[in-house]
Amino acid sequence: MVGGEGMRRAVAERMLHTLGELKGGSMKVGQILAQVADALPEEVRERLEGLFHDAPSLPWKEMRPVVEAELGSLDGFAWFDTEPFAGASLGQVHGAVLPDGRVVAVKIQYPHVEEALSQDIANLRQFAQLGTAGGLVFDISAQLAAMQDTLEGELDYRRELAALRCMRAVMARWPDLVVPEPIEALCTGRVLTTVLLEGPTLHEVDGHLPEPERVRLAEQLTRAVFGPVLVGAVINADAHPGNFVVMEDGRLGLLDFGAVREVPRSTAEGLRGLLAAMLDDPEEDPVPHLQRMGFDFDPDNRRVRRSSEAMRAAIAPCFTGVHDFADDHTMEALMDIKRRHPLDSVHWVPPPATLHLMRAAMGWLHGQRLLGVKCDLSEVMADLVVSTQPKERQLGVG
Repeated sequence: MVGGEGMRRAVAERMLHTLGELKGGSMKVGQILAQVADALPEEVRERLEGLFHDAPSLPWKEMRPVVEAELGSLDGFAWFDTEPFAGASLGQVHGAVLPDGRVVAVKIQYPHVEEALSQDIANLRQFAQLGTAGGLVFDISAQLAAMQDTLEGELDYRRELAALRCMRAVMARWPDLVVPEPIEALCTGRVLTTVLLEGPTLHEVDGHLPEPERVRLAEQLTRAVFGPVLVGAVINADAHPGNFVVMEDGRLGLLDFGAVREVPRSTAEGLRGLLAAMLDDPEEDPVPHLQRMGFDFDPDNRRVRRSSEAMRAAIAPCFTGVHDFADDHTMEALMDIKRRHPLDSVHWVPPPATLHLMRAAMGWLHGQRLLGVKCDLSEVMADLVVSTQPKERQLGVG
């Protein structure tokens, strides 16, 4: 990484292929690194973005036994493309046509990926034990359990089917956001079939789109990521740009619901309060809202005060006025808090749900950077905060 540009590009190419071939948790780590603008040299990070859409696929001879074990045969399709058009960390996606003429996307889980993911989780726990040795930092067993639940949950496509139904109900209030219809007769634990949403992903959108179109997409993306948690206390942690499709009619399509998780209602309402506070008064104390979200700390501790105020200052520009997302350094500012005050985290115990929120927020920021917009999202955020205020838990979601 400290070599010249040519060496960094060679390293990036090796990382892309190695992490892409390992699949599972290793590939997810690469995807996360690709979303953090200042974590790696730009040419490395940009190449790792290929893990969202250009990861190595497995040949049909290896995938066919999975389909046959799950569906029995391909008789439920009028046509099936044995060449995948997209790959992910746990499966790859093939195009097909139903007997009634509908074009569908068929996501098939990689064989043996469950064993690989189990090993990834075991490795993660070993690292965590090293990090907590001697009681120097807080116990993160609850956070690890939440991460394990998310990763293992993504292996069960029946769980994803339930999440897809949930998201269709939650997103119905926004007609310009589309969740695909599932073909339930062709969905099992390792195969998920949905109507195909056609169009380029946010990774593939032409960077020369007119500014009004890019601003519209920025607003749609904001509703798509933050709307569900405020409406139904559910969040899609895997909100990276490869999971959003720009459809020809101007609507934004949402893909991949394996990482949709419930969060406590108190967490959702704490987030609502934090957003409302930043919109109304950027100087308002964030501590009460963080406590409602589930953070465990002494509110009078000066280190907690320092960190919470620094966090608010880092995040607020994204929501409180005109912000240039093409030159966004929010993640760098948040990491800088850790660098400047490394021991402050000892006094913070984040709730497990923040892992899902952080992943979703990282994906949202990455999408806005790709759009390269300079815009004011305060109005759309204010509308979300007010219009999604639940009277009761009416949706039966979360």
